Amino acid sequence: MNTVTGKPTTSPGDNAPDGRDSILHRALGPVASAVVCFLAALGTCLAQNFSRNSLELALAFDSSHYLDSAQKLFTLWQHILHHGPGSFGVHQLVPIANDLLLDGPVLPLVGSVVMLFTGRMLTPQDVPLFIAVQCFFAACSAGALSLAACRFTGSARWGMLAGLVWAFYPP
Repeated sequence: MNTVTGKPTTSPGDNAPDGRDSILHRALGPVASAVVCFLAALGTCLAQNFSRNSLELALAFDSSHYLDSAQKLFTLWQHILHHGPGSFGVHQLVPIANDLLLDGPVLPLVGSVVMLFTGRMLTPQDVPLFIAVQCFFAACSAGALSLAACRFTGSARWGMLAGLVWAFYPP
């Protein structure tokens, strides 16, 4: 009992009568926010990138170059896996290095890892697989941003807002 106000004292986790401020709610709020943002971003990204117009333009610009760079990296990965890391010379890395300098390492690396998992070189007809992987990464980014905003602001609502803005922001 608080001697000044005459009201019963409560612990920090019991501020709201319906338990909204409980430890469980504080832990699940950011996670639920991140899951909602992940699903919203994934759905939005898949709907946008698997539209007929998007698929027709998938290889029109630099996407085909990323696929080519990924195929070169996949060839290098296969060589390393079969013959060991010391079995290639610097002269084999120069073409790949030039492409990675132009493309950046992330997209070709992701593509080459997808090829490693499938065990084969992918063709332009397999571009939807790469698009789906990129959509997954975009959704993970929305969820991670939501968690970061929840932690930064201390509010799952602000975290969800940040993640949803990321999820629905036009590319």
